[in-house]
Amino acid sequence: MFFLIPYARLTLKTYLSPFEVETRLRDNVQSRAIGMRIKAYFRLSEHKPFEGKVANGTFNINRIIHYRNSWLPYLKGKIEQDLDTTQIIFTATPPLFSMVITVLAIFLVPFAILMAIIQESPNSLTGFLGPVFIALLFVLFFYVVSIAFFNYEIRKSLKILKEITEAIDSPI
Repeated sequence: MFFLIPYARLTLKTYLSPFEVETRLRDNVQSRAIGMRIKAYFRLSEHKPFEGKVANGTFNINRIIHYRNSWLPYLKGKIEQDLDTTQIIFTATPPLFSMVITVLAIFLVPFAILMAIIQESPNSLTGFLGPVFIALLFVLFFYVVSIAFFNYEIRKSLKILKEITEAIDSPI
């Protein structure tokens, strides 16, 4: 079931040292605070591109945006020294609430529609294919929209991370 949820595992490489990468990330991440988020949302103050936490070679951040998007990915990762480069390895996942809503929409809503149809006409399958097709279209539409919004936000976050860390590889 987890394969249906938007999820990405990405790696960036840079010639900067792990200490320099962590310092640059820390300089571009502010702590999570509701007051700061409200000010950033309404553009009442200057803010950094990300909010979250960077410490001890690890980070847990998300981008600060001026609009509402329930699929804004959380980036959780670590900074590691490789042979001649530094690797920034992270996973991007949507918020738990969005994942729960996706699972409910993909499985329970079409199931409820089909059960209502079967209950209306238990002995007849006449006219059954139309509502089944509609339920499948609903699932497909919801899934495609959620994937599209999630990937849109990953690309924007990745672009900012590449600029901050002077990344040399491009996973997307």
